[in-house]
Amino acid sequence: MQVSVRIVSLRPLIRERINMKKLFLTLCVLFILPGCSLTSDNEYYSYDYLKNDYDQVAVVASVEVEEAKAVDSIGDNTAGYVRYLVRGHVVEPFKGDVKSGQALEYYSVAEKGYDPENYRGKKIVFLCNLFDKQKNDRVLSELENSTRPASKAIIRKMRKITEKAGIKKSL
Repeated sequence: MQVSVRIVSLRPLIRERINMKKLFLTLCVLFILPGCSLTSDNEYYSYDYLKNDYDQVAVVASVEVEEAKAVDSIGDNTAGYVRYLVRGHVVEPFKGDVKSGQALEYYSVAEKGYDPENYRGKKIVFLCNLFDKQKNDRVLSELENSTRPASKAIIRKMRKITEKAGIKKSL
């Protein structure tokens, strides 16, 4: 009786398995990760989110912020919030009684430790018209977590929202 033994090399099989793993990981990266980043980053800038904020406020505008100064504090020295008076000028109005080039000031609240320099630059702001008991007058106050950078994509969405709302902008 003669037994023949065939020796099979495992290298091609191992290589094929490694290539399949690489292919699988590549597909995951291409299809799963971009989907996660789109929903987490861009959802905040989606038309629906912008429209929701737009509907809640009295004034929406693209603003060039020049100054933010602390005017009040809530809490102790290490924790709490700071109320800032933010000043700038309107670049493009989307809603409310504001005009291009008009000086604008409003209040914003941030956690202590927040760098007020982050307020500076071009922003899309959503402002409520509130009664301030200390001033005994109406003031504009930022809708919490609503300010967006004034990117071309967001400005385009804001123009579309304004157009659909049928509001004439004051230019």
